[in-house]
Order: sequence, then structure tokens, then C-alpha cells
Amino acid sequence: MSPCGPDGFQHDDFHPGNLVIKDDKLAGVIDFNRFDQGDPVHEFLKLGLFASETSIPYSIGQIQSYFDGNEPDEQFWRLYSLYTAMALVSSVVWIQQVKPEETNDMMDKIERVREDHDDFRRFVPRWYNLKNQ
Repeated sequence: MSPCGPDGFQHDDFHPGNLVIKDDKLAGVIDFNRFDQGDPVHEFLKLGLFASETSIPYSIGQIQSYFDGNEPDEQFWRLYSLYTAMALVSSVVWIQQVKPEETNDMMDKIERVREDHDDFRRFVPRWYNLKNQ
């Protein structure tokens, strides 16, 4: 069991590209073909690769909403950074199988994630700390 909660249902590809917005409100979530069950912290790993590039306020809000407006603890950030680091390799494999023409774009995303985490010497990504600026 995760320190953040028991294993449960996961969309497992939750990011802004899979949200349906109508009249400036969330109308739905699409693309459940990767759903599974697991650690709820794993659901956040798309923030680093995709969501923070699109919207840092959205990314911060997703985390803070999960914690009812409170700051996540160190255990959350340790797991988040671990899952994010693990996803970098599989992201290269996935992009080369599905959209090989976008490999360079994915490598740019991976480099940005590495920089955000100072090559994973830091658990909390730099973009999260921008909320205080």
C-alpha cells in the first residue's frame, strides 16, 4: 500500500490532452485504454512529461487538490520522482513504436524532466516550486 492511500483504479494516462473541456468546464476524461490498478502516486507521473509543459498551475493544482489543498509530504515526492524517472525509458520505447517521427520531441521532454529534477538529485521538480514566485 502506498503511504498516500490504498491501491486503486488508475486512468494511467491522465494529462490535459485527455481532458474534455466544454464551456470552460471539465466535461469528461477520455483514453482509458491503459487503465489499471496501482499506487495512486503513479497517476501523477504524466505531470512531469506533459502537463507541466502545458500548464504549471494545472499541474500544481492536480497535486494540491489530491491533498485537499495541503502540501504533499516527502514520501509522495520520493515516489513521484521514482515513478517519473522510471517512465523516461518506457516513454522512448513507446514513442518509437507509436510515433517514431516524434522521438526528438520526446527526448526534449525527457531532458526537461531531467533538468526539473536536477538529474533526480531532487525529488520535488523545479516547476512545482514556481508556485511561490
